[in-house]
Amino acid sequence: MTSPTAVHEPRDRPAGPESDRRLEQFRAELAAMKLSEPSPSSDALLLRLGVALLIGGIVLGIVGYVLTSGSDSALDQRDGIVVALIGIPVALAGVALYVRHGLTQILRLWMARAIFDQQTRATDKDSA
Repeated sequence: MTSPTAVHEPRDRPAGPESDRRLEQFRAELAAMKLSEPSPSSDALLLRLGVALLIGGIVLGIVGYVLTSGSDSALDQRDGIVVALIGIPVALAGVALYVRHGLTQILRLWMARAIFDQQTRATDKDSA
């Protein structure tokens, strides 16, 4: 995925010195904000953790089913049910981390694009 400072020119505007100047000005303003770049190692770690939790929750559900269906004792069946029920929040936590990672990437790009478009419209209004 590209970094939030990687901005592409709009396709409906002709490329030229004015567009290049605005793009460079936008990049300079982003650099002046001194925004911290997201750490790729922590993002990748959270993504892997989310996938691992999702898979772990599914495995816990399967293990709980096997424990429950393979026993005639009510006590053993309750243990299996508890194991399966523990798998549900574990899987949901994994889904939450995975979705959070995806939304973070999309929203970073969306925010950079929105700022760039807003500045472009302001510049066009001032020059008109």
